[in-house]
Amino acid sequence: KTPVFGNICCFPVNEFPQDTYFIGAFFFSTLFGSDPVPYTLEVFYIVIITHKITRKLNIRLCHYSFYSYRAYIVTKEKKMARFFIAASNIFGGVAYLDKEEANHIKVLRIKNGETFTVCDGNGTDYICQLGENDNDGNITAKVIDTVPSSAEASVHCAVFAAFPKGDKAETIIQKCVELGANEINFFPSTRCIVKFDDKALMRKTVRWQKIALEAAKQSGRGRIPKVSVLSSFKEAVSSACASQLPLFLYEEERATGIKAAVEAYPGVNTVSIMTGPEGGFEKSEHEFAVNSGMKSVTIGPRILRCETAPVCAVSAVMLLTGNLD
Repeated sequence: KTPVFGNICCFPVNEFPQDTYFIGAFFFSTLFGSDPVPYTLEVFYIVIITHKITRKLNIRLCHYSFYSYRAYIVTKEKKMARFFIAASNIFGGVAYLDKEEANHIKVLRIKNGETFTVCDGNGTDYICQLGENDNDGNITAKVIDTVPSSAEASVHCAVFAAFPKGDKAETIIQKCVELGANEINFFPSTRCIVKFDDKALMRKTVRWQKIALEAAKQSGRGRIPKVSVLSSFKEAVSSACASQLPLFLYEEERATGIKAAVEAYPGVNTVSIMTGPEGGFEKSEHEFAVNSGMKSVTIGPRILRCETAPVCAVSAVMLLTGNLD
């Protein structure tokens, strides 16, 4: 029997006996006059919509039209939940999750015996099977398999961004982590609008690190990028110059583009990217950075916002080093 929700009929084949698969395929072939297709999908739905309905679905859709009906073959890959815990909490073939992650498991309604991924934050994923709770609310999970994290880039990318105003730093962190940056460092420069005292910076850093953690979870990262605050522009330049390819994004640069700079270093392993605040860098800061060994580059003729520039630069580096293939 087909469950009907209003004007939507669904065939969730994986929830029915195997022969229901052929019922779904037969229904599809009868409706459209085509031979059944040998689908081998883990989750398979045929959805018939008799009216125009707008639905936000985080799934891939292939649709076919037939008179006033619209049919969808919907495939949805079940995404395995992902949790970060300290490597010291994984030993003896068992992963130990604290109360915070235990609550997250409850929210996701993961049941005993179901699998999820635990990451140690050092690039290793542990495929785990949920076990029992202890008296303190902690959860244990049996380690079934261990694999290297597949979402880490081949190049270590460090972002150095001058303090932006408002919540723009949060945008920089979130997007750069999703794109594959390994560390995000903030520093003061001459034209920075905002000034932070020590207590405010401490609170900000804690919040920023949580944002990096959530972005790492969402994007399937194997490492949690570190968010740091540097005391001066000179310290930022010194740290950036420790990479093989230190890039200084300067709005008045015309000679060298970021593409040419990266392609000049095939097989580069470490890249640093420095971007300025809302007002850009002072000429004296540009001169100091170049004299210290940084490479002045442009990312095009358009003037980008201070929260856009690092995201654009990280995207370019990942593309040019083959990490967006």
